[in-house]
Amino acid sequence: MHYFRNIIAIICITSFVAACSKRGGIYNEKDPRNNQFSVVNTLLVGVAVVGAVAAMEDCRRHKCAGGSGGGFYEDPEWDYLQASGQWVCRNAVNGEFMLIEKCYVKPMVDNWPDT
Repeated sequence: MHYFRNIIAIICITSFVAACSKRGGIYNEKDPRNNQFSVVNTLLVGVAVVGAVAAMEDCRRHKCAGGSGGGFYEDPEWDYLQASGQWVCRNAVNGEFMLIEKCYVKPMVDNWPDT
């Protein structure tokens, strides 16, 4: 999630620097270099911000792992293994076992009752 926050911060900073004037600066009618307002640059900034927010919301909704791991999705859930009498942590998306620390914040409920 921190990955997307960084992207949004970069887009916002770039927006202030690159938007509004035709030369890429902030529009200022008294500045001869940036005194021509650009509707296109201003609209593109809005599109970039909306796109970044949509990407972050999609990641939040799908519980994106973020960071340098490649952006895989994970949903840690508890599983009680009746055969061994142990609680384990599994990825609800693909069923793979996960580090038990990933499930610590989840309620201890058996999400795979057939195992």
